[in-house]
Amino acid sequence: MSRVRRLAPFQATCIRTKWQHACRSFVAITVTPLLFLADLSAQTAARNNFGPIPGQATRPKGQALDVRVSGTGPRHVVVLTGHMHGPEYVEAMTQRLGGPAITFHVITPPGMGGTLPYSIPEEAEKFSARSWSEQFESDLSEYLRRHVPTPPVLLAGWDVGLGLALHMAARFPTLLAGLVLVGDAPYHHSRRQVIADTSGTFNFPAKQAQVASFLPFWKTVGDSVWHANTYPWTWYTRDAALGQALKDAERRRPMQVALRWFLEYVSHDPTVLLAECRLPTLIIAPLAVRAGADSAGVAMTRALARNSWQIRPGGCREIAFLDEARLMAWVDAPAAFDTALVSFLERTARKATGANRRPR
Repeated sequence: MSRVRRLAPFQATCIRTKWQHACRSFVAITVTPLLFLADLSAQTAARNNFGPIPGQATRPKGQALDVRVSGTGPRHVVVLTGHMHGPEYVEAMTQRLGGPAITFHVITPPGMGGTLPYSIPEEAEKFSARSWSEQFESDLSEYLRRHVPTPPVLLAGWDVGLGLALHMAARFPTLLAGLVLVGDAPYHHSRRQVIADTSGTFNFPAKQAQVASFLPFWKTVGDSVWHANTYPWTWYTRDAALGQALKDAERRRPMQVALRWFLEYVSHDPTVLLAECRLPTLIIAPLAVRAGADSAGVAMTRALARNSWQIRPGGCREIAFLDEARLMAWVDAPAAFDTALVSFLERTARKATGANRRPR
């Protein structure tokens, strides 16, 4: 015959308390994260990175571009800042070279470097229209006509700057004497698509896809995910203090502004524009951006760069490899960078003089 053991009141209370604690722990471990994710999902659904930024003033219509001029020389170089930075991004170059031989016009696209962005276009999700980019190119062409006495060389960096420079060459070729493009290799459009993977991050790329296919992801992506997947400071320069300072400044810019410039850029294939460009073009290719400075990595990147930049013997494009440099090649390899740039300016000046002497 079974015997039922009766628990003392104190023992029963202890067991009941432990059971209640276990239930609460179960709820905390399973239910609370689900509620958090549901709340996060609701916040994400409400986020709209393509609309106006709350509290963000925009550029008044007709306002002049933000320009910093240094030097008084007869040879003019127009520099487009990049990576959401202002003139400080290229200050090391302009301080060295700006003087009696060269005049630099450092132009910050609206929204970068803490400047006021353009207003959001009516078709806010139609990035192929390049609303901001075309407005900037028109504003830049007006500046060149009014303030630059002779056609300048246009110097631009990576990504957005590359796209703007090539579109300027296509739309306003007579306003430019040549292009200087800084980067290790341009991505072909079919490889340049951006993919959201299952972890919520993005990469370049896992598959081929059109930018429009991922507009829902871009529309709601949060600041932390965006900044965690943009260029690390180690891609910028070997100067750790400068690279980290620029990256910190970049994080303080409105992510929505950077995202709009970025999506307008990746909506078009830069290699098509490059193939059609007939202006003299110098590519300064820093090879230590991703591969590091080991001989095997540099050799591989060198071959990729030559192929990707479509360098052909006797063509209008030439390339200068800077093995030790990263994207800010004017900081990492100043002597080699200056030599390549100044030599190109001299050649384009001689070509322009020869063209002007020809009978019309």
